[in-house]
Amino acid sequence: MACADIAGFRLSDAQDAKPLQEMAYADGLLCIIRSAEEWDTLKEIMHTYGRASNARLNLRKTVAFSLHQDLGPMRGSFQRDGVQIHSKNAEKALIYLGFPIALTTRQRNHFFNSIHLKIKKHISLFGRQLSVLGRGTIANSLLLSRLWHVMTVHTPTKAWIKQIQSTIRKYVDPFFPAPS
Repeated sequence: MACADIAGFRLSDAQDAKPLQEMAYADGLLCIIRSAEEWDTLKEIMHTYGRASNARLNLRKTVAFSLHQDLGPMRGSFQRDGVQIHSKNAEKALIYLGFPIALTTRQRNHFFNSIHLKIKKHISLFGRQLSVLGRGTIANSLLLSRLWHVMTVHTPTKAWIKQIQSTIRKYVDPFFPAPS
């Protein structure tokens, strides 16, 4: 989408570093803009794309958030266009491609607690008629794989990791006393 009217964000201080303007995967698009004017330019680009491809940007599903400051004058533009605004006041983290964009510790904790609840739910669904080996396979391939994906971006607290370890251990080895 390289556009001279959108400044983007430089990931490096090197002079030859090109600014990152967007990241896209399948039907997910993340655009980095700095002003209401860049928002208008982006809408025009999306409108042109829509005319060429017979696709349409659904502004009602669009979410705006600020990386480090208030949205300022862009807030009014987003509100007029029906764009959702995600802020540090939200209870939940914004999710993009399965990764949380947590602006606060509370949002991060909510995200990780929801993963823990999902793991517990899946444990109850995967039955009790499996051997220890079967449970270990389920734990590694289905339950914990989600964690590795997310932990590449966000580091959970040590207390949360202990909770997960306890939950998985009780699932894989439900015997009491545990074998040594």
